[in-house]
Amino acid sequence: MVEAFQSIPASPEGFRSGFVGFVGRPNVGKSTLMNRLVGQKVAITSPVPQTTRNRLQGILTTDQVQYIFVDTPGIHKPHHELGKVLVRNARTAIESVDLVLFMVDGSVRAGGGDRFVAELLLRSEARVLLGLNKLDQQPPDLAEAIDQSYRELAGEKDWPLVKFSALDGSGCEALAEAMYARLEPGPYYYPPDLVTDQPERFIMGELIREQILLLTREEVPHSVRSPLSGWTRRRRSPAFWPQSMWNARPKKAS
Repeated sequence: MVEAFQSIPASPEGFRSGFVGFVGRPNVGKSTLMNRLVGQKVAITSPVPQTTRNRLQGILTTDQVQYIFVDTPGIHKPHHELGKVLVRNARTAIESVDLVLFMVDGSVRAGGGDRFVAELLLRSEARVLLGLNKLDQQPPDLAEAIDQSYRELAGEKDWPLVKFSALDGSGCEALAEAMYARLEPGPYYYPPDLVTDQPERFIMGELIREQILLLTREEVPHSVRSPLSGWTRRRRSPAFWPQSMWNARPKKAS
């Protein structure tokens, strides 16, 4: 990783770059979108809310631009200590990125959770792009009413609206163009061939945690951690690693 950073080239004339924060309530498809735009799996996904707990960065570099996507935990009114930490991290991300993509579920009308996030953004100085995900699931007869319900969240700021589907990729090219238009000229922040700022050990641990969340429900809390104790590469078989699973809180007695 260190050697890679030593070989960062100078950006060409007119090159743009910037940090784009994916912000929204839980389960609107932020991690799915990051994987779609980057072109490979760098963020885990799960039906369980609050799957994302760290500020994971995915990186997409083209001849004209370098996007650093910041996948933040879903924002909601916290009901426990872990929730408070995750929401605090997301609020910090809002203030530290060049552009915020406010992601919402475009298959349904705006709800209380979306209004909560919108209020945070309206109180900030962030440059915001309103992204309606799940275009593939939006009922055609309700499309106009759904879109309007989200436009109303912006109030006088009138955030630009882009519709797309992170799942099937429709509209994602237009989304990338909209983000590009709102970034300033800048340098390469990361080597052009890098797709995430996280080390291999972290990504492997997250992929294991994803399977834990998919295969369990109430049995294992979503605050579970999956730290790698190490791994061994084998010549004739996939990588193997001994693994530990940690729970962030003690198990309650039955």
